Amino acid sequence: PKSMDRKGFRLFVEDKLVRLGGGFLLYSLLLGPIMLLFCRAYGGYPIEYTFYVGPPWFILWLLNFTMIYAVIAQFAAPVKMNMPHPVILLLFGAFLSAAFYGTAVGVPQEWQFL
Repeated sequence: PKSMDRKGFRLFVEDKLVRLGGGFLLYSLLLGPIMLLFCRAYGGYPIEYTFYVGPPWFILWLLNFTMIYAVIAQFAAPVKMNMPHPVILLLFGAFLSAAFYGTAVGVPQEWQFL
């Protein structure tokens, strides 16, 4: 992205670690466990601190993919692409949804949880 071109590798990685990693750690180490403490206390269960990844699991994955991109972008040549036409994107999305539906139809009932 342009932010990496503008900031450079080191500042880009530091910025993403602070923005994404900070939010993930704030929830996982503080907000999530506090929520679990209140829920346990309300339910009458023993109160104990528990590391809780919870909903922001995707932030950790976004951070992982961002770091992988930053490392690969240091060695790979830049790729210039134009955005495809919206109709092509719509048709591709329709094809993917039909393919997903087609594979889900043949799944036995006992495997539905997967």
